[in-house]
Amino acid sequence: MVVFIFGLVLFLGAHSARSLVPGVRQKVIDGRGVGAWKGAAALASLVGLGLMIWGWQLYRPQAPEIFVPPEWGRSTANVLVPLGFVCMAAAYAQPVGRLKATLQHPFVTGVALWALAHLLVNGDLASILLFGGFLLFTVVYRVSVARRGEASVAFVSMRGDAIAVLAGAIGYALFYVGLHSFLFGVPL
Repeated sequence: MVVFIFGLVLFLGAHSARSLVPGVRQKVIDGRGVGAWKGAAALASLVGLGLMIWGWQLYRPQAPEIFVPPEWGRSTANVLVPLGFVCMAAAYAQPVGRLKATLQHPFVTGVALWALAHLLVNGDLASILLFGGFLLFTVVYRVSVARRGEASVAFVSMRGDAIAVLAGAIGYALFYVGLHSFLFGVPL
């Protein structure tokens, strides 16, 4: 469990530095440049991701069941996860479509949908910590962004939405037909 928790904290901490330690972040950027900061954050994220996945696989078989997922959880998750994939794709689709212009941070919204969906179908402590941690992160991130008052992105073309829907559908299909089972050992 220690490996899992350390990986989760390292991964989410690297993504929360701008909110949690803005002074440290700015000092590194001022002293060594934005590339050094991004490199360190990327390295911490990759190490955290690896430890988190490995630790979750080690801990999950022995993790206690905390609750029995609701019967409607699976059907709801089958709607939320594809929507999450589309939102994540909208973050990178160009030109900026309605999804990105409306959500402003569609990747974070996609992660929130993904995390909520997984909480609806997994009642063990390892899953609650993993997906609950990500869901909590998305809420804190959105509050932090709202406080910073970042400039919003403007709608350009529906083409961005079409690209996001297509890319999201392809990503979800890949996970559905076997990538999820291959990567995480859990068939859908």
